[in-house]
Amino acid sequence: MQKLQDKKIVLIFDECHRRQFGDTHKRIIKFFTNHQLFGFTGTPIFAENAYSKNSIKHTTAELFGECLHKYVITDAIKDENVLKFSVEFIGRYQEKEGSQSFADLEVEGIDVKKLMDSPVRLEKVVDYIIDIHGRKTHSRKFTAMFCVSSIDTLIKYYELFKQKKQEGKHNLKIATIFSYSINEADQDATGIYEEELPMAAEGFQRYNYHSREKLDEYI
Repeated sequence: MQKLQDKKIVLIFDECHRRQFGDTHKRIIKFFTNHQLFGFTGTPIFAENAYSKNSIKHTTAELFGECLHKYVITDAIKDENVLKFSVEFIGRYQEKEGSQSFADLEVEGIDVKKLMDSPVRLEKVVDYIIDIHGRKTHSRKFTAMFCVSSIDTLIKYYELFKQKKQEGKHNLKIATIFSYSINEADQDATGIYEEELPMAAEGFQRYNYHSREKLDEYI
């Protein structure tokens, strides 16, 4: 690469929000003395969702400069490049009327994980999915994907669906996708399960997202 070091070099990074805040990126821009960078991403890193290293928040704009063009989801829908979709918020926690606090205030002492993973809440979610599945999938013309926060939560949901199926409350087929590289904060998210885990038994199908195996069945 030495003969290219001082030549005009255009570097194009796809998914430029990923893996660009380390030493490799610094070495690239230091090596090429006459470079120009272009970055493409569907999920840019802004200050509010920035990666913090040594108490410094790093953003996509910091590495690639000003945004030259935006093509957002509404543009894609208008151009018929993606299907239309609707977003529904079900069972959100709301601030009580007359409260003097702020709805988005992080209250010290509340265990959010314990709240979100409480058995009562998980069972209500399962019952809701069973109730609306047929309608939302147009009488099962389509399949559905259910994303959860962690492997532990996934196991709890599986046990609930299994219990409800044994009670005759549904006949849904369930498969799983483990995208462990995205969940680096979850130390248990390796995508590998020991056979003694409950979800590995009784025909529970397991798929690794990165193996690109065909998924025959979803919830």
